[in-house]
Amino acid sequence: MMMPCPASLFPVQASPIKSLKGSWQMTVHTLPTSATSASRVLPAHEASRLTEGGDQAHIVLGDQTYTLRITRAGKLILTK
Repeated sequence: MMMPCPASLFPVQASPIKSLKGSWQMTVHTLPTSATSASRVLPAHEASRLTEGGDQAHIVLGDQTYTLRITRAGKLILTK
């Protein structure tokens, strides 16, 4: 099952600055985005479907084969 993953609409960058009184303040800047990156929806894939219920799957990209592994802690590891 594929589920949409919306792209971040408002990427920000935070910068700490020191005020005249010596205290620290955080300034937040909105980063510019292009119309295409803000409206792009990425495909999402259920990891257990890629591994067909197991804990490993091979993923081929060009002439390279990678191994996707689901750990006991539920994390994903992708290795060459």
